[in-house]
Amino acid sequence: MKPKLRVGSLLLRALAVSVAAMCVAWGVAPAAGIASATVAAVAGVILGQLLARSRLRLPVSVAIALLLGIASFFIAGLVTGYESVPRAIGTGGAIRLAIVLRFGGAALAAVTMLRALAARRPSALVLELSAIAGAIAYVFAAHREGIISRPLWLSDWAWERGIDPVHVFLVLGGVAVVILGLLLVAEAEERRGSAAAVLAILAVLGVVLVIWIGPPKPEVDDRLNLTGPSDSASASASAAPGPPPSPPSSATPDAGDPDGGAQPQNQQPDGGQTDGGSDDGGQQQQPQQPPPDGGSDDGGSQQQPPQQPDGGGDDGGQSQSQQPDGGQSDGGGQQDAGDGGAPPPPPASEELNTDSEESNQSPSPMAVVLLESDYSPPSEVYYFRQEAWSQWNGTKLVRTTRADVDLDGLDIFPTSPGGPVLDVVDLAGREKVSAQVALLVDHTRPFALESPVSFRPLRNPNPARFIRAYSFEAHAQSIPYKELRGHNAGNPKWSPEVLAYYTQSTDDPRFAELAKSIVSRLPEKQRLDPFVQAVSVKLYLDDNYKYSRKETHSGTDNPTGDFLFGNKVGYCVHFAHAAVLLWRSLGLPARVGTGYAVEEKNRQGGSTILLRGSDAHAWPELYLEGAGWVVIDVTPHETLDETPPPVDDDLQRMLGEMARQLPPDPTDTRSEPPTDPRTWLEPIGLFALLTILAMFGLLYIAKLWRRAVLLWAGPDALPRVGYRASLDLLSEAGFARSAGESREAFAERLRPRLPSFEKLTAMHLAGQLGGSNEPTFGDDLGVRKRSAWKEQIRALRHELDGTPFWRRLLGFLNPLSFFRSR
Repeated sequence: MKPKLRVGSLLLRALAVSVAAMCVAWGVAPAAGIASATVAAVAGVILGQLLARSRLRLPVSVAIALLLGIASFFIAGLVTGYESVPRAIGTGGAIRLAIVLRFGGAALAAVTMLRALAARRPSALVLELSAIAGAIAYVFAAHREGIISRPLWLSDWAWERGIDPVHVFLVLGGVAVVILGLLLVAEAEERRGSAAAVLAILAVLGVVLVIWIGPPKPEVDDRLNLTGPSDSASASASAAPGPPPSPPSSATPDAGDPDGGAQPQNQQPDGGQTDGGSDDGGQQQQPQQPPPDGGSDDGGSQQQPPQQPDGGGDDGGQSQSQQPDGGQSDGGGQQDAGDGGAPPPPPASEELNTDSEESNQSPSPMAVVLLESDYSPPSEVYYFRQEAWSQWNGTKLVRTTRADVDLDGLDIFPTSPGGPVLDVVDLAGREKVSAQVALLVDHTRPFALESPVSFRPLRNPNPARFIRAYSFEAHAQSIPYKELRGHNAGNPKWSPEVLAYYTQSTDDPRFAELAKSIVSRLPEKQRLDPFVQAVSVKLYLDDNYKYSRKETHSGTDNPTGDFLFGNKVGYCVHFAHAAVLLWRSLGLPARVGTGYAVEEKNRQGGSTILLRGSDAHAWPELYLEGAGWVVIDVTPHETLDETPPPVDDDLQRMLGEMARQLPPDPTDTRSEPPTDPRTWLEPIGLFALLTILAMFGLLYIAKLWRRAVLLWAGPDALPRVGYRASLDLLSEAGFARSAGESREAFAERLRPRLPSFEKLTAMHLAGQLGGSNEPTFGDDLGVRKRSAWKEQIRALRHELDGTPFWRRLLGFLNPLSFFRSR
């Protein structure tokens, strides 16, 4: 039987298929390829319909479609594979012709095959519609971990007019769904009104879900525990971070030169970036809180191999006040020389030797930073410190529990301008840098570039995209690393207890022996220089150890020792712990910093810096007099893991544009922040959802009532309700009476498969018309007996068992199935 040809349906399908083909080709093909794919898709609809109406068998039609595609690719290969065609039409013309053949042939073959299948086998219609929907969703989908940025021409158009591209894409997606729904309705042989009702209900339900769920959000997979509720006490990293990138050659520290340390090389001290730290002991201290262990495994992500540390800052007179722990590593253990008291042990998730082999290599955007000055770090890596781990608990470094150390940060997000940073480093050797930060996911505390001076809150530029916004001012290192030689270690303002705190190390004698062995290789005149000592340790780790996120050193009491003296494979938390403990063994005050490390080249010359989950990192910091906390990061030269994907420039640019909508003065009440549409759409959505649920409930009740009324109907009603119940069973199984078909003809058509239904029809007609149809079934049909109707319906159920179970199940779950009963 030839499929019916509906011109309206064909035109609508050609429109949808051409749009789908254009969506697939967009961004991967030049204009010629997009045009050929679009035109070929329309031709494929027509050719597929013609093949379906022909006498050819379906496998032959599918083979013809496949051969068309293969032939087009073969001819395209000939066009570019032989010199005759390029000579005749030119090289550019030959390339364009090959593109037209490939994209056009692929679209023609795919659409022809799907159309022929759907026209001959109605059940295959779902494949055709799914292909169209998938192609449209491919381009109008939420790319970049929940941030929509493709196609750029459309998102740019929206932003230029102050429209969130999310809403534009949702509208386009809704239009596509409507077109596909109309195609589905057009294919329905009967009951198009029911199909349209289902489509309307699903559309309303989709709108409600979009309103409730909102735009897609970035996936959070943070093993350093940088993200989470802002009042969270957790701070330690337990899983592996991303591999450290290799430092730019221009940033090589001077450690290997006459003055710099034995390892002559031009190998950059990995990570040698200076941490803008405060001069004084470090980060802001948390009043005695059970510290989350900061020293956990490295959860951070890929580390950028900063170059030689340049630390400049000033001395740090450590501030004394009890600032809430400014993001320091929480200690789990005994506190050194301090005034904090020993906290309870950290939770298992904060252990340095975690069993987890998963690492945070997610490209999901975590935050966007807008620099307000053109600052270039000496190490060519931006370090945004969120926490510091300085307290040795006997196994690892954790966030401090003292109130007189690590005061160069904040433990909570600022609620008023000038957030209190108690320990501010001087500007000597540093540069004042201001920036705005917009967070895409919750963070436990604010982060800033190196040594922060102050924080202030900002109004959220786009509540649908960002969690919160704030700005910071920091004194970032500007002094070159080579000029840090000759600086003394520590801060003259520190008390002996604080100095002992920052130099407390493991009692494992192997650490001190290894540190002295490394330093002994330095030229004699450099052996006592703290900076050169630190760089020599860093270079030793660079040269002799390998980076891998899969090596967790789990199940050991001394994970850092197992890393240093075992297989020499680890990730950023292991490297940071090893460097700090070796430095402390030499009497150098040091700590571990955690946060995000991003290479300067990722800025692409702009002012926007995108922080991703894979940028989370842990690094070692050394305190030098007159320079403050300096980052001297370790960047192993051998990495066993794949590097994470590069920064998405389009996403970085778009998020920067969104974040720049921050108002200049968050205290200005003259302009109120825009109202989130969800505040008034949610009640409407809730009402719509409840209405839909109530409608579904009523439909199911009606469906069950039509089935159960046979149990109590009176004798005169039995022929009507019994026959209706049998029709409902048939419609659930996919059998329905055609328009213009009589009841007797319908029963006759189903008799070979369902003989019981013919008797049910006769019983119904006898009851309704008053006859008994004796020639066919005898004198007593039992049309007024409940037992007779129940027996025949049971027989019909038994015969329907031969139909596919999935069809009967779908029919049973369909609340509108009884609309086909007639």
